[in-house]
Amino acid sequence: MRRNRKRNPYWLDVAQDKKVQNKIKLKFASWNIRTMLDRQNADRPERRSAIISLELSKYNIDIAALSEVRFSGTGHIREEAGYSIYWSGKAADERSESGVALAIRTELASKLIEEPKAVSDRMMTLRVPLSDDRWCTVIAVYAPTMTNSLENINQFYHELNKTLRSVPAPDKIILMGDFDARIGQDHSTWPGVIGKFGCGKLNTNGELLLSTCTEHQLSITNTFFQHKSAHKYSWMHPRSKHWHLIDFVITRQRDLPDILDTRAMRGANCSTDHIMIRTTANLKARRKMKKKRTLRPKLNVTRLKLLQVQQDLELALTE
Repeated sequence: MRRNRKRNPYWLDVAQDKKVQNKIKLKFASWNIRTMLDRQNADRPERRSAIISLELSKYNIDIAALSEVRFSGTGHIREEAGYSIYWSGKAADERSESGVALAIRTELASKLIEEPKAVSDRMMTLRVPLSDDRWCTVIAVYAPTMTNSLENINQFYHELNKTLRSVPAPDKIILMGDFDARIGQDHSTWPGVIGKFGCGKLNTNGELLLSTCTEHQLSITNTFFQHKSAHKYSWMHPRSKHWHLIDFVITRQRDLPDILDTRAMRGANCSTDHIMIRTTANLKARRKMKKKRTLRPKLNVTRLKLLQVQQDLELALTE
């Protein structure tokens, strides 16, 4: 007779295996959309946020980190395509650049205990409940480009390190976004951080990202799966016409087995020059193990009835 599986209190797509570990299958995406601002003279009738939501739904994305949103302040909107978009940008009186957002499937967003939190105009966090006492912290980022000042770049990585240190140790981490970093292929120099399937050459921003991943024991999942070149790269340089991988999905090294695949989805289109990076994950929500009680050894008092044992004990006590 088939037994009824215990339902996860937060998510619907849950499978339970024989080892009493819940597995939650989620699809994440990292996508630089260039802008979510609408232009009045644009030919398309739909709003940018509606187009982006439709594209995410085509690829069954549950949570997406959107870069270069260009919205000001903080807020959220709900689209009919089934996504709730939370954003964080610069103040209204500042130039509308940068900006980051989290697009969450509305069905899942309605079950969240905490709403996404804005760290800055380049970073947002979200804690996703996996079980009663297990969480996954999602961090969406949009790093400064190489044309930014060194001060701005260092400030971003200072905020990123601070945010990573604030994540509770038991939490899983999904860090994703446009880092404008080229990490190269040297997996022997960066073991555990880069896999055997990296691409391109290393640049300055790449060194900063790799150092951060090494400090926090993170793995860049894009480099751990073998795909043809068309499914690796996320952006083409407008002048050299060379393809580069600068959009990443990153997780803890200990949780790398939870990641089933990471690749570029070239069919996604929202009038941006970046390719969507999609990650399929099977997150294991391990139950908290109960501490074993330390039992005191039982004394064999019946042996005291023996004369020899009594004499030995009396001698030991006297000494």
